[in-house]
Amino acid sequence: MCNSPLSYSLIFSLSLSPRLGRRGVLVVGVGAVGGVGVALHFVRRLVVFLALRCVQAVLVQGIYVTGWTLAGELFPPRWRCRALIAFGMTRPLGVALGAGLGLSVQHWRGITLAAAVPLLVSLSYCWTIPESLRWLLTRGKTKRAREIAQHISARNHRPLPPTFHAHLDHLAAHEYLRVPWGSICTLFCTPRLRRHTIVVLYLW
Repeated sequence: MCNSPLSYSLIFSLSLSPRLGRRGVLVVGVGAVGGVGVALHFVRRLVVFLALRCVQAVLVQGIYVTGWTLAGELFPPRWRCRALIAFGMTRPLGVALGAGLGLSVQHWRGITLAAAVPLLVSLSYCWTIPESLRWLLTRGKTKRAREIAQHISARNHRPLPPTFHAHLDHLAAHEYLRVPWGSICTLFCTPRLRRHTIVVLYLW
């Protein structure tokens, strides 16, 4: 229900994520999905239940796409494919764990609550997720991007290349500041994008 890629692409990828940051949208989405899951546990009316499930479906897809974007932007090109494959494996793993959860809990109200509580708990360590360096550079936040890169380098015990800071300044000054703001119209600005958008919407 409401599992349309167009829905979450318009709301998250093109509207909120470029403006609020990948991590900000991810954290808000996780909190919202967890909150809606807790609310579903206490719902008594079918219409309200269906409406909340529709909202939850859109938010879940937005979390997935935003997390995918963040993972792709944090890793260098030679590691990006592996990182995204590993990220993609989390979804079927979650579905498998959900099946085990359903066998253990049985009642659907307990399942919704058991699935929502870990999401709310994860908000306590959301500060450990680094913001996308690319997003920071497109917004002119070079200093913050440099701090995050140094922190990642220190945690992985890998020194940054000598030319890293100069390269970062070059990207911020000559490349990423030219990136336009995304909007809903981006999906329809060229014939090819319009065709792909319609095809993807139809397939889902």
